[in-house]
Amino acid sequence: MTCVLFWETFERIQCDERHSNATILLFEPSENRAFSNWAMAYVGQNTTRLQQFAVVSGESGLDLSMLDGDEIYRALKENLREAESV
Repeated sequence: MTCVLFWETFERIQCDERHSNATILLFEPSENRAFSNWAMAYVGQNTTRLQQFAVVSGESGLDLSMLDGDEIYRALKENLREAESV
């Protein structure tokens, strides 16, 4: 995908009212899709994972919004790996 096509696609996503707070986590050339089996459809929230984050956040004062792109990317990959193994 060329840079121009990427930015056009990203702009279209940002303008779509179904999306909010879109953030670029990684922008670099890639040989393979990182989430090749992920349809990008919303499938709900993992209640157990939300409770785990709430406990960690509450006990430690961790502000999850302060996580950087690399940490979020790793968490997404791990969550997807767990979901696909179920």
